[in-house]
Amino acid sequence: AHFDRLALVACVVGVSGASVDIELARSGTVSAGVFRSRDGSLVQHLFSGKSLGAGVHTIDVDSSLDSEAGAEGGLEVRAVSNPGAVYEWQGVVGNTGPLNGPGALKGLNPPFKIQVVGDRAVWGVGYNERQPAVFSFNLSSPQISSPVSLNAFDRLFTDFATDGRLVYLANVGFPTSNSYYHLNETFVVAYDLNKHSTVMPSLLCMHNFTDPGATTVICDTATSRPNPPFHCQTDGCISTSNPDTWLALDWTRRNTTSPPECNSNTSWTGNCRYTHAPTGIAVARQGQTLLVAHAAEQPPVIRAFDKTGGRLIGTLAIAATRLVMAPDDQSFWALLSGTGGGRIGRYQTPSETDSTRHKSNGASHARAESGASAAPVELAVVTGVDTACAISVHPLTSELYVTERISQSVLVFPPSGGAREHGTPWGTRLNLTFPYLPHQPRGTLRDEIVCASVAFTETGDEAWVTDPGNRRIIRVNVNTEEILDTVMFLTVQYACAVDWANPTRVFSNFLEFEIDYHKPLAEGWRFVHNWESAAGPEYHAAIGLDHWSFAGFQSVVTVGGHTVGMVTVDPGAANGTTGGSFSRVVELMPNKTLRPIRDFSFATASANSKFPPYGIPDLHPDGSLRFVDSRKNSTVIWRAPFDTTVVNWTTWTAIANVSNKPPNPPVHGGGQGGTHPVMDVELPTSGPFSATFSGPKALLVTLDAHNTQNYSRFHLGAAPWRPSPEPANATAQTEWSWTAMPGGLWNITDCNVSTHTPDGAIFSDVCITEPDGSLDRCGAVCDQDGHCVGHFPCAASLAMTVAGQVIVGFNGEGWHNGEANQWLHYDGVTGLFLGQFGTVNNAHDLSPKFDYAGGGYALPGAAGNAFGANLVSGPDGKVYLYHNDESAHGGVHRWSLSGLEHIERFRVPINES
Repeated sequence: AHFDRLALVACVVGVSGASVDIELARSGTVSAGVFRSRDGSLVQHLFSGKSLGAGVHTIDVDSSLDSEAGAEGGLEVRAVSNPGAVYEWQGVVGNTGPLNGPGALKGLNPPFKIQVVGDRAVWGVGYNERQPAVFSFNLSSPQISSPVSLNAFDRLFTDFATDGRLVYLANVGFPTSNSYYHLNETFVVAYDLNKHSTVMPSLLCMHNFTDPGATTVICDTATSRPNPPFHCQTDGCISTSNPDTWLALDWTRRNTTSPPECNSNTSWTGNCRYTHAPTGIAVARQGQTLLVAHAAEQPPVIRAFDKTGGRLIGTLAIAATRLVMAPDDQSFWALLSGTGGGRIGRYQTPSETDSTRHKSNGASHARAESGASAAPVELAVVTGVDTACAISVHPLTSELYVTERISQSVLVFPPSGGAREHGTPWGTRLNLTFPYLPHQPRGTLRDEIVCASVAFTETGDEAWVTDPGNRRIIRVNVNTEEILDTVMFLTVQYACAVDWANPTRVFSNFLEFEIDYHKPLAEGWRFVHNWESAAGPEYHAAIGLDHWSFAGFQSVVTVGGHTVGMVTVDPGAANGTTGGSFSRVVELMPNKTLRPIRDFSFATASANSKFPPYGIPDLHPDGSLRFVDSRKNSTVIWRAPFDTTVVNWTTWTAIANVSNKPPNPPVHGGGQGGTHPVMDVELPTSGPFSATFSGPKALLVTLDAHNTQNYSRFHLGAAPWRPSPEPANATAQTEWSWTAMPGGLWNITDCNVSTHTPDGAIFSDVCITEPDGSLDRCGAVCDQDGHCVGHFPCAASLAMTVAGQVIVGFNGEGWHNGEANQWLHYDGVTGLFLGQFGTVNNAHDLSPKFDYAGGGYALPGAAGNAFGANLVSGPDGKVYLYHNDESAHGGVHRWSLSGLEHIERFRVPINES
């Protein structure tokens, strides 16, 4: 193993009274403590994280320990020195774009909608917390995207359309009336992508729905609209002060004159949002008509506008969730909802002369137009497509391309339509993936966000396809279905795993990647499979409909020829209910299916159970299941080895039982994320530390991740591995070998850091100075009596070990109004602190140069809510940390840890003269 080369140095210069001397071969970060010689257990911390130079140093020892020095075995000082371990961020897995800067690809949700406008493509991710949500790239350089608008992060766009010059976006608002950074309004807006490289001004005014009797086009000047004032020209409204404006037609906003159901502070998620949101849009390329569907209004309606001025020219009584215009502009297709669901109809496009003119009956409801036309006559119809979720039309053949969830592919129909069985399958070779939940009603709004969409180039020989389940946009040859190019980035992902026995296999949610450790990371990863296609609806519940979070593999290991993983499932997802989720261990079969092995749930737990399972265990790198019971006055750690004969876990044994009594030992649990295994530290079999342990061959590292301003316990600890047949009364049999990571207050400073990144960039950052191995109390401020105040608790995440090293994650959500994103390094044998690394996330928002929300920048190493992680020894002998990200970077992060062979450990008996 790599760590067999550790320099276990016992360079004792001398012992005198209550002090010892040690000699450092190199300068480094040093920590020390007093330990019992007989079992290596910690008695007292001396100091942590001191910077000392090479040479002889005196370590003072508390004289009050003299009485214990003469006890059996005596006492000794142990110290560790880290003379220069290098913690290098190497980039991310699963992202084809730039690592850093405004072009970095990232998003809370996957790409789900795309349109091609001339030589550019516009794509969106729906809701994208604190980040732009709609982007554009040149077709010749698709890996470089820029936001269509820097203000787009407070809207939720669910449908796009184009007339070949402008792109039209339909905003459906946001789920709650008081949502973080979001406004309560719905509208359709148009952008000219040629006006500005990153910020495109709108060219449309809105129809005045706040005045039921109005028939003229106006520009809104309300103070709550961004960047007023506006003025109207012949081609629409343009801001006089800022080109980044939102000027729209077909607009609803919660105010005193909008429809009554929109006035309540609590109603925006219900009637207001879903009643008045645009469900689909289509626009004529040569003509002047813009169609906006409102499937949830009563009665449902499609409104026709003059696209150049925003004037309402007619209405159609059609309930539709998606629209697309035919190439000749004379007709359009509508994906029908409600009682007409499962059908796609083709209708004549209304115009100024033949559409029913807009009239008003003076009613207070601003959208209840009278005189709406009767149901129009269908020119053609496609039937039997119950799970259709997107439609597009080929620009030359006028064929209709229908994306449907049940087949995870596309069906092609002639302009005359036809039954589903007459559709020609297209895209089956693309392996598209997007969740299909059977209970979802036809034509609902939210499930459209995870549907694939197809956008053709002007010549029609190529198409750009969003593939949300696989987190990518692909360029496809329409005739051969060959993938010509791929744009990929990972979305918010809290489930991240590496096969502990085969670290070339890396997982993000259900996506699997293969890693080549002989290449730089940017060239050394390959997307190989999406296991989601083998998962039933119950595996999708944790994904949700517009969030991709905890679903997928939380841990994976190959043992005895079987690859097994821990996932979260919710059987209620099949019928639309939730709340009964539990953990399941599955086997990843060679035929790319998932075989359920065993389920674990708190719902079946018994408070009086003597043996597991009475809760949810964690999977361990040796293939065993581990469970920690801290219900009484001790911490009992249980282990069930993997039985290859039955491919299951059968026999549970208590492998440690340690006291929970003072002085404040860690009580395992409390972290964010889905898995918190108790990890092992194998003790040395040779060298100066091998003879000091009587009995255990390993230590079991636990993490108490709870964290508040006044939390008094140590957060990290190690229990000796001593199997017990049956700790019936939960009486502690042993004491903790060591405890570490007390609560503390970190020092922070603004600094300029030349960060070693693959592109050699230099970034301004916020630094934590003089780390000492403590866990920051959430940015609290404490008085001289130790009473602390601060913001809400920010928990640690998990502790990991590999070959004698311990890495603890502190994602620290809310830390100093951001996220700490720190990793703390300890020696597994002594628990003494060695170092700390990571990039503070969000603190740099205060600098306009690195404005996370506005500019979309991604600082090297920055991550959000990084509490899903694995520490592994790579096949090249180096140590690597992989972890998730909430979307600071769109991928699985990788750090390399090198220089660990130079770490020095010292032990000096105190009772020698």
